[in-house]
Amino acid sequence: MQANVVAQAIRLADEGVISAESLYKTAVGQTAGSPADDMEIMLGYMQQLPPAKRDHIWFEMSAKYLPQLVEYWRGDESGPMPPAARAMNVASYTPYFVRFLNSPAGEGLAALHTKRVAQFADDLTKQAIPDRVAEANQFLATLLLIQGPDGVDPADKQALLPKLKTWKNMPIFRGRLASEASDRVLSLLTNNRVLEMQMVKTMLLRSLNECGAPGCQVSSGLQRCGRCKTIGYCDETHQKQAWSKHKKLCFATNFDDARSVKVEPVKAEPEEPEAVKVEPEETEPVKTEPAVKLE
Repeated sequence: MQANVVAQAIRLADEGVISAESLYKTAVGQTAGSPADDMEIMLGYMQQLPPAKRDHIWFEMSAKYLPQLVEYWRGDESGPMPPAARAMNVASYTPYFVRFLNSPAGEGLAALHTKRVAQFADDLTKQAIPDRVAEANQFLATLLLIQGPDGVDPADKQALLPKLKTWKNMPIFRGRLASEASDRVLSLLTNNRVLEMQMVKTMLLRSLNECGAPGCQVSSGLQRCGRCKTIGYCDETHQKQAWSKHKKLCFATNFDDARSVKVEPVKAEPEEPEAVKVEPEETEPVKTEPAVKLE
C-alpha cells in the first residue's frame, strides 16, 4: 500500500501535477476545489516523494513564489495556518526562505504570525488538535528565530503568552511537537534559553553564512552564486566541486528588492501547453558575487 502511494506521488510529480507552480496556485486559492483540502492532499503527496524530488520542488517554489505567497497571506485571515502559510512552513528549511526573511518583502512576518496565532488561540485550544498547534507554533518559532521578537505588538505578545503556557502543559500535548514548539515560542518571546535559541539560529543560517562546498566551514570572504544569489563559496575551486549538486537546486530569485507583488488570477480560458525547451546541461558554475553575512 505504501509503495503504491509513493509511486503515485512520483508519477504526479513527473507529470507536473505536483510542482512548484501547482503548490503556489493551491496556496493562493487558484484551484477549482477547496484550497485547504487541496493543500492537505498535496502536502501528503510531497511527504512521499524521494528527498531529491521533494527538495527540487520546495527550493523552486521558494525561489520563485515567496513574495506572492506572503502578499496573499497578509490578507488571508481565515485561520492561523491558511494554505499559503502551510506551504511556507514546510519550505522554511530551504536557504531561499531563510534569505527571504531578511529581504524587504519578508519584513514583519514574525510579528504578523504572532498576531494570527494570538487571534486564533482560543480556537486552537478548544479544538486541541496536536498537529495544528504544532504546525502554527513551529512556523512561528522559525520566524522569531530569524527576525527576532522586537517587532511583535506587545498586545499580541501578552495575549499569546498564557496560551503558550497552556499548550505546553496540556496533557494531550505532552511529549509531542505541539508542547515542544509552544515552549520554543514561549522562550523566544520572553528571551529565555538565549544560548540554545542562538545555536538553533546559527544552524538555520549556516547554509547562507558558510561555504556551500561539502565539509567546508569557511564563513568569511564568500562569493554568492550569480544566479540564485543565495549559496556562497570561499573560492572557485569549491564552487566547481559543489556545482553538480547545487545546479539541481539553483534558481533565480525574485525577492531581492520586492516589497509588494500582485497575485495574478487564473485565466478563464485554458492555455495551449507550450513545448518544453531543452537546454544544454550546464557544466560550469554561474559566476559569483560578493556575499553579505546574515546575523
